[in-house]
Amino acid sequence: MYIFLMLLLIIITLSCSDEESPGSEVIPHLLTSEPTQITDSSAVVGGKITETFGAGIVTKGVCYGLDPDPTREDERVDCDTTGTDFSCQITGLLSDTVYHVRAFATTAQGVTGYGNDIAFRTKIKEAVCEVKTGIIQDTLFEKGFALTPLDPAIVQQGGGFEKTYVDTLDFGGEGSHPVWMLAQWYSKYDLADTPLKKDTDGSLVYANAGKKFALYPDHSLWMEVDAGNEYDSARVNGQPWPHLLIAQNFGAGSPKVGDADRLEFSMELKIEKCENKMAAGTYDPNIHTAQSPFYFILVNDNPNSDDYGQKIWFGLPSFDYRYQTLRDNEIVLWDIGTGMYIYDVPETKIWGHVSLHDGQWHTTRIDLIPLIERAVQAMREKGLFRNTVTGDLKITGMNFGWEVPGTFDAALRVRGISLISIKTTSCNGKGQGN
Repeated sequence: MYIFLMLLLIIITLSCSDEESPGSEVIPHLLTSEPTQITDSSAVVGGKITETFGAGIVTKGVCYGLDPDPTREDERVDCDTTGTDFSCQITGLLSDTVYHVRAFATTAQGVTGYGNDIAFRTKIKEAVCEVKTGIIQDTLFEKGFALTPLDPAIVQQGGGFEKTYVDTLDFGGEGSHPVWMLAQWYSKYDLADTPLKKDTDGSLVYANAGKKFALYPDHSLWMEVDAGNEYDSARVNGQPWPHLLIAQNFGAGSPKVGDADRLEFSMELKIEKCENKMAAGTYDPNIHTAQSPFYFILVNDNPNSDDYGQKIWFGLPSFDYRYQTLRDNEIVLWDIGTGMYIYDVPETKIWGHVSLHDGQWHTTRIDLIPLIERAVQAMREKGLFRNTVTGDLKITGMNFGWEVPGTFDAALRVRGISLISIKTTSCNGKGQGN
């Protein structure tokens, strides 16, 4: 009887001891899954926990390396997925390289179990070429500028710009066939027949009482409007204002937005001066300023689209006398003069958080495609481009320069204006395209 009681006590004691520390030394069992979605630098890997022996799993993932049987001390990725099956992506791998991978799971007691070792090879990295097409021509301004008349109605009624331009401002290059236009709308003073002069700083200058237009040796343009001579009194609401704008129509070279992976726009800008010449008490910021916006014409060019022919001014604003710092908000306006909507990109997306009043050079280099996509969304809210996708759109032309609806003497310099359509393709090891 005594022996029987002692044996029973031992059995009960051992049984209680096992229940107090379940899984304290058990090792989880796992299987490693075959890697999938293998690229030249990444793969999706994982595993399956087949047995835990009652132990709680606190971490699971995959470890990998160039040698067989990698451990947690090698490279590893923890997978956050729940359940016994799990997977995650490993990145930053070398191309055309054999890697070994194992699934792992670690218990609350710090014991790690590993799955079987699986080897896989990353793919060979394809050589990638960028095919670049310049859209804006004569970016050094060597071919001169064809000059518009003062009144835009003359162009509209006279059969277009090619039939109505009044002179060519030739800076000594191939000026007989300019691709640039120079618009001098609503000015009192015509630059036509103005003699070309060379200044002491090497600049070539056309100037009159209302404007100065010059090319510098660094291929920057000086554009100046002296509106103190243009206005006899403060401008009133509805009154036209003087412009000095450089412009290009892209014609057959118009880029289709959907054909490009990037549309890279760049330019450098320096505001040389902007002096308020208005008499005390006459300045009204609602109708008076001097500003230098950049506009592209964005058109739905898909004949099969319900929006075919719809177009907007797509604006990249810069300097505006009224604002010392650049603004973060987009602007949507209706332009009465052209009967088109204007979409202005937030200025800080173009130039950053700077002031263009500082008299320094400022540079922008941006991809226009995401900004164009946002413009389309904004236009849908106005009932335009409702059936338009990015692939329907073309950029058919641009203009940039001064619009001065106020009595200001304003001058800027600009250089490096560029729009490049970039398409990324596989070049099969041939190197980078032009």
